[in-house]
Amino acid sequence: YDAVLINEQVPKGLHTQAFQKQLNSIIEKSHPFILWFADCRKLNDVYRNVIHKLNEQEGRLIHGMAHAIQREELALFLTQHFQNPVIMTLGANGALVADRDKITRIPGIHFSGLIDSVGSGDAFLAGLALAKCRKASIEEAAMVGNLSAGVSLSVLYACGHPTREEVLALAEKADWRYHPEIALDARAAIYHADTPIEIVENVGYRDFPKVAIFDHDGTISTLRQGWEHVMEKTMLEAITSDRYSSLSVVELVSIKKEIQTFIDRTTGIQTIEQMHHLVDLVKLHEYVPQHKILSAKEYKELYSTALLQMIETKVKALKAGKLDHSDLTIKGSVSFLHYLVEKGTKLYLASGTDQEDVQKEAHLLGYGHLFEGRIFGSISVVGEDPKRMVIKQIVSSLSVDPSQCVIFGDGPVEMREGRKQGLL
Repeated sequence: YDAVLINEQVPKGLHTQAFQKQLNSIIEKSHPFILWFADCRKLNDVYRNVIHKLNEQEGRLIHGMAHAIQREELALFLTQHFQNPVIMTLGANGALVADRDKITRIPGIHFSGLIDSVGSGDAFLAGLALAKCRKASIEEAAMVGNLSAGVSLSVLYACGHPTREEVLALAEKADWRYHPEIALDARAAIYHADTPIEIVENVGYRDFPKVAIFDHDGTISTLRQGWEHVMEKTMLEAITSDRYSSLSVVELVSIKKEIQTFIDRTTGIQTIEQMHHLVDLVKLHEYVPQHKILSAKEYKELYSTALLQMIETKVKALKAGKLDHSDLTIKGSVSFLHYLVEKGTKLYLASGTDQEDVQKEAHLLGYGHLFEGRIFGSISVVGEDPKRMVIKQIVSSLSVDPSQCVIFGDGPVEMREGRKQGLL
């Protein structure tokens, strides 16, 4: 064998004391020639001369002081305790790899749609072991394990069986979760002097940017402010349909919370992608007969119709002089656009809103011309997100170093993609 995997999940199974003794004897004799991996709930300390894959809670039980040390310290303790590499998984936040005195963080993967955790731990272990058998470093192997778990998570109501092609595809398109500890703990926040601006990562001084990419809604324009409530109402009606009036308060509250969490998780992606996920939610709740479930495009049309009614009210007020441009834009944003143009920065606008609508709204609010035609919106094709496409186009086709590009936005999509491509 290239490797042997030890899996201990239930209190009373194969792992009797006699079995443990004999297995340890085999491990001691063969570990120089065979890779041994352990994924144990209770017996990590029994099988010591192996590569351990365990979660944070299991690691803290071994340490004995549940909340006394930080994650990195815990991982270092574990590798020294076992005198072997340790992979400590962190759920949605990825994993830490500890080998002697070295710590490597494997970032978690963000999923906008529904996920199912059944089998993801086993997929992680399988990917880890396979990659290590193919001469990968322990850090590289853990990344393969992480991606394998990610593939499994996207398989609903069944155990995923990741293929090589699926793992490679996820590696190419994955949205990574950066700095989860800072996001979780407000006490870790560091602010720019005398401002509410949080500095997540200090990148030092850079030259004035040659390219600036802007998200639109919520970053420059507030014309669509309130879209979340419109989408929540659309989704609630789609999921409950004729059952709305007969559902209990508890059921309605639960569905609303699920919708709100979904909207928060998917803010910034294309509307058509959100509607594809809505179709999944409608099917999941089973309140709507199968033959009455609409397509993602049809749900998008319902949402767009309701949203445009809200927008039209603001547009009429603007044209009537009851509102002006400053009422429908983020304070200081338009003057900032002018400032960048004066400094020679080339501006791009990239939005998850439909292409035609974002162009029309940018010109309506008086700053469309500053982008000189470089306004990109959704073409309602899943997998062709305008923000990702614009960033990749700039990095690949312009003779501009990514460090000379800056991206501004209020949502996770542009931030993650910018970080992935090396933009500020």
